[in-house]
Order: sequence, then C-alpha cells, then structure tokens
Amino acid sequence: MNDQLHQIDRYLAGKMTEAERLRFEQRLSEDKDLSQALAQREALRASIEAYGDRELKAKLKGIHRNIHREEPAAAPPRRIGRWLAVAAAVLLLLALGYWLFPRSSSPEQLYAQYYAPYDIPFTSRGDNPDRMLQEAADYFGQEGYAIALPLFRQLLQKEPQQPSLRFAEALCLLEMGKLPEAERSFKQVVQLPNPFYLDHARWYLALIYLRQSQIYEARRELERLVRDSRADHHEEAKALSKTLKENF
Repeated sequence: MNDQLHQIDRYLAGKMTEAERLRFEQRLSEDKDLSQALAQREALRASIEAYGDRELKAKLKGIHRNIHREEPAAAPPRRIGRWLAVAAAVLLLLALGYWLFPRSSSPEQLYAQYYAPYDIPFTSRGDNPDRMLQEAADYFGQEGYAIALPLFRQLLQKEPQQPSLRFAEALCLLEMGKLPEAERSFKQVVQLPNPFYLDHARWYLALIYLRQSQIYEARRELERLVRDSRADHHEEAKALSKTLKENF
C-alpha cells in the first residue's frame, strides 16, 4: 500500500518518466482499486489545499492568539513547541475529517453520473464492407465491445478518415476500460476533417480526464463545449464544469 501511494504521489506530481507514466496509466485502466485510490488521493490533496488554506490559517491564527495570551513571555521554546503540536493536531483532524466525511462528488462519482453510452447510427457505404460493418454494429449494440473493436479496426484500414468508425473504435476502448487508448482515438476524431463527432469526442475526452482525476484537462475540454452554445453536450458541460470549479 505504501508503494502504491508513493507511485500515486509521483504520478500526481509529474515526477514519472514517460515510460513509467504510460505503464501506470495502463494499470489505472485495468485496476479499479488503483483508480479509486488515485481519485481519493487527488481529492484529498485538493481538499487540504482548498479547505486548509482558508480554514486552517484561521484556526491557527486563533490558536496562536490564545497561546500568546496564556503563555508567559519568558518561555518561548515551550510556546513554539506547543504551537507546532497544536498545528499538527489540527492538520490530523482535517485529514480525518476528509476520510470520515468525504466529498459528495468525487471524480469517479461524477464520471458515473455523467457518462452514458452513445448509440452510433451506422450506415452502409458500399458493397464490400457491408457485412463486416453490420456485424461490428450488431456486436457494438449488444455491448460486445471486445469483438466489435477488431472489426471496426479492419474497416478503418480501408476508410481511415471515416468519423463514425473512428468514433466507434474510441467508444469500444472506453467501454473496455482502456483509457489511454480511448483518449488517443477520441483525439483522432477531433482532428478529422469531418466534424460530425467533434463535440461528442470532446465530451468523452473530458469524461476520460475526469475519471483519471485530471481535473485541469477535463475542465479545458468542457470549456470548449461551454463556449459554443450550439455544441452537443453544451448544457451537460456547463453543469459539470460548474461542479468542478466549485469542488476542485
């Protein structure tokens, strides 16, 4: 557990090498307990920073004033030692308070609240790929994402710029919990010349970042949807962005 927390702290602090980061993110996509531990650690750090900076300073100032009133001026070493002990106790209480009374909306909970599968309206585009496309679409509709994924990828070899195929690939990866790969696929959708799935791809990118407690990246994608009142997911993005601003 200590090694796991150490790795999480290194990841959050950006101290991992690129290879370490990729390995860690792969573990995140496969290990639900690790993903939850990361979300809890991120929330704890944010809680201490947001709450502690305001409340702790006020508490410590009050404690310091009381110590000045209660302690004789001739005993500065004892006063400093007592001040440090009280400060440590307050920090401990803040940390315990977080674990006993956690936030009502952790990144994992928000992801679960806002995530919904997307039903892609697949259409035929020629004689050769029809059977494979229909097969892939059927498996996708039945949540057989692991079977549908290689079929979509075969179709993409013939039509790499087809937005519905790339978007379907990204959704399969997301449903399978392969977050780093899903992120790359959604980014490819964003870069396609056909913008049909652009807003949807940005929305799911924001949710991927949220699930990994990458709050800054999630807010960045959400703001792009918030700025365009005609964008798909505009209202959802506004609500989620507001929640992230207030809680993180």
